[in-house]
Amino acid sequence: AGIAYPSAITCATCHDFHATLDFENDGDDYALRLTGPIDFMMARTTGGSEIADFGGGNNQCVTCHQPRRPGPVADANDSFRITSTHWGPHHGPQANTVYGWGLVEIAGSESYPAKGSHAHFKAEGAGCVGCHMGTNTADDGGHTFWPNLDNCVKCHSAATSFDYKGIQTDVMALLDQIEAKLETAGSYHDGHPVPGTYHISVAEATYNYIWCAPEDKSYGVHNPDYVLAVLKNTLAA
Repeated sequence: AGIAYPSAITCATCHDFHATLDFENDGDDYALRLTGPIDFMMARTTGGSEIADFGGGNNQCVTCHQPRRPGPVADANDSFRITSTHWGPHHGPQANTVYGWGLVEIAGSESYPAKGSHAHFKAEGAGCVGCHMGTNTADDGGHTFWPNLDNCVKCHSAATSFDYKGIQTDVMALLDQIEAKLETAGSYHDGHPVPGTYHISVAEATYNYIWCAPEDKSYGVHNPDYVLAVLKNTLAA
């Protein structure tokens, strides 16, 4: 309802027509619909521009896996009104997480890495396609899009799980603490933001929490330094 041309995600979502399927003789013919640099939607929402080139097939992924709405801006009273139980960055902010741009970068003791500086951005074999579509089994890799740990150990030889160096453990602990404070502040409950007017620090924390917990879902893996810096400063604020 309300969607003019609803359609399922199929091969044609990402691929146009292949000239040939004889990859062995004719080379890779992925026929991806979009391979050029991406101008992030959340920048365009405010009349700006933020262009990033994730490299080749990764740009196809970024086309959809990015947030739509920028973070909250304080009014004259240092407040912000959350207007909906669906308020927040919108679904799929993974590309911005990898790029290291878009979360509310609250000032604090933690410094923020430069955008585009993390190895998962454009590094050979470490981008969207390399991690999510590499070595495949019946359950992961390839067109399942579920990441396969075999793709990680090519760079992180000591990895035995996606919780490499305890990154996911640390991020989940920070998110649990932030969620508890948001529940106390009243801005987040039962998996959704709660409409109302809040101090800007509460609104910013709510936005960052929604981005990193129910939406990004990697618990720091997509960009550990950036996510940890954001969450530590958010918790402190």
